[in-house]
Amino acid sequence: MKIIKTPRDITVIDNQPFIVIATDSSGSIGEKPVDRLHVQTQTAAAHCLRVCLNELYAVGVAPDVIISTVSNEFDDTGKKILDGINEWCRRYHIRDYAINGSSEENFPTEMTGFGITVVGNAVQLLWNKTGEGDYCYLYGLPLVGNEVLEKDEILLNPLIIQDLFNRYDIHDFLPCGSRGIIHEIELLSGQAELPFTLTQFNKSQDSKMLYQSAGPSTCGILTSSEKISGDNIRLLGHFTKKD
Repeated sequence: MKIIKTPRDITVIDNQPFIVIATDSSGSIGEKPVDRLHVQTQTAAAHCLRVCLNELYAVGVAPDVIISTVSNEFDDTGKKILDGINEWCRRYHIRDYAINGSSEENFPTEMTGFGITVVGNAVQLLWNKTGEGDYCYLYGLPLVGNEVLEKDEILLNPLIIQDLFNRYDIHDFLPCGSRGIIHEIELLSGQAELPFTLTQFNKSQDSKMLYQSAGPSTCGILTSSEKISGDNIRLLGHFTKKD
């Protein structure tokens, strides 16, 4: 068993097949008295789960195991998180998975806190294929806070990622989160060892969105040698020849 080093937000183990692990945490988002963002606990769980699933589906991996670690009581916070996980797995057409977890039963809590970890496997991973001349596109928009709740219908999710892979010859797909779109572009540029040139966004007001937080995996970048156009897809630039 060998751990493959990657700058992505996943752990990859070369175990024939590959084992891929993604995790995310959520704090002060829920229904407890001192939570900073008050939403249904199931909704908080759905977004935390979506972050993990996006990371797995971005490399072509479906989940086998989902683990929920809750820093609150099971009844009723932990149960609502479990209900949220199961409900959104149904929405994403995920049916064959095991689930495990833990909750805090020794002390009362006043703030919602939990983490979700997702583990999956694949014989082959869909990644590390970006080459010289490839175009880089943005799917969706970077959203954070209440924007995430208000524009749920346009958020990046596993079904969208699957559809994009089915429709286009994608070389790499990276979900974007709190460190912003530009961070993922720089990560991919370094991984591919290729310079990146902005085109569509250069000297544009839209370029500001490259540097803002994309919240809980609300959008993603994809690379391809194809010229792609479609709803919610815009060209960012291309990878150029090494000096």
